[in-house]
Amino acid sequence: MRQAPITVPSPTVHCQAICSGVLYGGHVSRPHSEPVEISILGELTLRRDGIVVPVPPPSLAETLIILALLSRPVKARELRGALARRPNDESLQQYLSKLKLAHELPILSTGPRGNREYSLDPRQCWVDSSEFVRGVDEGQPIDGLLQLWRGTLSPQILDTPPWSIVKQARARLIQRIAELPDREQAALTELGRFTGLFPGDAAVDAIRPHGPGSRPRLLVVEDDPTMMKEVCDRLETAYRLTRVTSIEGWRSLRRQPGQLAEIDGALVDLHLTTSLNDRRGVEIVKYLRDHTSIPAALVTANGLERSGYLHQRRMAEFRLVDIVDKKNDDWWEALETAARLLVGHGDQERRRRLETWLETAYLNLKRETEGAVSGSLAASRRQRCDNDYVRVMGLVRVGDIEAAGKEVGQFCVTWRASS
Repeated sequence: MRQAPITVPSPTVHCQAICSGVLYGGHVSRPHSEPVEISILGELTLRRDGIVVPVPPPSLAETLIILALLSRPVKARELRGALARRPNDESLQQYLSKLKLAHELPILSTGPRGNREYSLDPRQCWVDSSEFVRGVDEGQPIDGLLQLWRGTLSPQILDTPPWSIVKQARARLIQRIAELPDREQAALTELGRFTGLFPGDAAVDAIRPHGPGSRPRLLVVEDDPTMMKEVCDRLETAYRLTRVTSIEGWRSLRRQPGQLAEIDGALVDLHLTTSLNDRRGVEIVKYLRDHTSIPAALVTANGLERSGYLHQRRMAEFRLVDIVDKKNDDWWEALETAARLLVGHGDQERRRRLETWLETAYLNLKRETEGAVSGSLAASRRQRCDNDYVRVMGLVRVGDIEAAGKEVGQFCVTWRASS
């Protein structure tokens, strides 16, 4: 039977560096003070000496993920079979060489030419999936194990053979949590975040706080009955859905006390009539921006809405995490991605929401100070805001996520437009 291909999550990589200069295939790596940190329980992330470094391109990233997952010497044939691209020997050698030389990753090769085995050097790298499996086997504290999961992984990825050891360890940990008394379960500080990474995952429902009903609630605004049914069929296993089919229905919902308080995110159709010029969805996302903390994404059949400058401007203007184009061939996948960005608990989703908040606040300040005369108070205010924006955006993209959240909140208060 043909082995299922590995799908690489949108890679981001955590690495901390190689301890000492070691000779790999004739190349001496730079000495580093700490092991390379490789995180794959979520987006691929690398840190070197505590600093996030660029992720390798997809083919190399996938190869690195497989080596990290297998956590043992693996023959070239097995490694090739686990890769989605099914590379030949020459291509695989190029992948491994680039990972060792260009990306300075501690990859070992042993055995004679033609029968070599490859592995990550366990003395010089730290891999979160290996730590997770070992920690589950050793009965380590649950919160620390849950904390190793930093992002969302789809069932399609977890169901592939190389992930089987990790998935089995996750199942054992879930069973351990399920057997805890209610009081001890409630005391787990990471449980809510962890279960939020797996919406619609029946295996996780057993330990989801307050049961399966704690699924995030999405507001879905769509005027076409057929499209509404298709969207809801696609999303209802992972989310609780509140359906609105017209601008009048939205206004009615808005007037009901407490209704919006139950909404975690909103997917809003831009055009709520057959006309592509009504743009009534703008009224909804503008209200959500001005009166709530609910993140929103627009859905449109007009591809121009996602193009270039207009797309970026509209994202910042209405505090949108995404704009989904119905006419794209992969629009169902884009819809599911938008839903995760709205309510997901992973680092990628949380950072996107923070970035959106920051961009909206910055746009408002830029608009207020546009055309300010050099040397004026307004120009000085703009310069200080620009500097603060660059600093906070850097933290949002690669810094500590909790610290980033506090800094974005402070930025929105400090640089609130006066008008």
